[in-house]
Amino acid sequence: MEKLTTKRARLPQELPAIKTLYASLLDCDADRPELGTYLDAVTLRAQSRYAYFLLMADGTLPVGLIRGEIHVAMPGRINGPVGYVQEFYIVPEHRGTRGTAMLMDEVCRWINRAGCSQVYSNCTSDVSRHLFEAAGGTRLDYWQCSLARCEAYTTAKLRR
Repeated sequence: MEKLTTKRARLPQELPAIKTLYASLLDCDADRPELGTYLDAVTLRAQSRYAYFLLMADGTLPVGLIRGEIHVAMPGRINGPVGYVQEFYIVPEHRGTRGTAMLMDEVCRWINRAGCSQVYSNCTSDVSRHLFEAAGGTRLDYWQCSLARCEAYTTAKLRR
């Protein structure tokens, strides 16, 4: 098995890798025009509020991604900055490795540095559902979990 590492994606240089993984997540063609338009728009957003993190096999092959966002507030739900996890995907042959915990650890540390105490997600994949349930999150119309619980869970997974 290849050595897995994580890194924050450099935009727009690593946009092609993100595009390929995102197409796999949506089960669509990577050349689909709407996909390119969407991802091009992402690169124009304030990068201090949005970040993609890649899971790399042997340091060169992108095999997973996760996007973190910082929201100033969620009206009617919580005041203050909150972290949001979106677009969480790992290619099937790398699931069941430490990759899930590695990506979540990376995005949680980034969210923590922004001063957030809560993590939210509307991800519906089995990977994200298992992670949020195992970390003690609750499901409403979105996942909600304390950042401390997510960090404790991923740290424990990475120590194994």
